[in-house]
Amino acid sequence: MNALLSFGYVLVGSELQALLDGIGFDPYLGFYHQIDYGRPSLALDLLEELRAALVDRMSLTWLTRNVFQRDDFTRNPDGGIRFHRQSLKRFFPLYQEQLTTPQELDGETLTFRDLFRR
Repeated sequence: MNALLSFGYVLVGSELQALLDGIGFDPYLGFYHQIDYGRPSLALDLLEELRAALVDRMSLTWLTRNVFQRDDFTRNPDGGIRFHRQSLKRFFPLYQEQLTTPQELDGETLTFRDLFRR
């Protein structure tokens, strides 16, 4: 679970950081996350709102539906856990689907990518 969560947070955070850069905001000047060299604090601030609604829900759904199982991951020599290369080939289309599937939000239908831009 932790590997799925961590990887999801990194991907969404990177996407938010790129979007902030693209529209002219400085992703390193945040409000909630302390400004620190090399940390995209504003992107991390925005990520907080999406953790449970997107990454946590997506990861939990995949695990409870056995989309990903123990043998989809490997342990690094340093003790970390990461996806096998073959499992990543399944992960990315599913991740893309989560970000582009319309969701109902306050009477509007938006994808998560629409929500990122908003």
